[in-house]
Amino acid sequence: MSEYRRTLFDKLGPEAADLYRIGSWMIVPVTAGAFIGAGTAIKAGLVTPAVVLATLVGAILGGASAALFVVSISRGAGGAFGSFLQPSGSGSYERQYSLEDSLLMRGDVAGALASYERVIADAPDQAQPRLRAAEVCLKSKMNEKAE
Repeated sequence: MSEYRRTLFDKLGPEAADLYRIGSWMIVPVTAGAFIGAGTAIKAGLVTPAVVLATLVGAILGGASAALFVVSISRGAGGAFGSFLQPSGSGSYERQYSLEDSLLMRGDVAGALASYERVIADAPDQAQPRLRAAEVCLKSKMNEKAE
């Protein structure tokens, strides 16, 4: 039994298909660039190996950069459309105060206020727990503590 040879797909996963696609897209610009460059060099009387080589290198670099540009644009557009179809929801969480609400429903006003005080100590920049605690104090006739 022969030993398994790792392929580009083993190393890169689905991204390897993009590399193969880029390579296949380079064939047309390189071939077209080579023919145009060689024809121009022949017409101008500059047919030297250096000019033909420079033309081929330019065609390869141009084809590769065009292919990478197209792939990056398509990935960006696909990512933007995908985030439109399936938004992540990050940053949309609003803290709930269900523990405090349940304590109030059971009549444990002191426990609810103690819990609000812990929440206020953990997040002193949040206004919502302060407002809710003040509302509980006002409803419980604890006016001096509500202030």
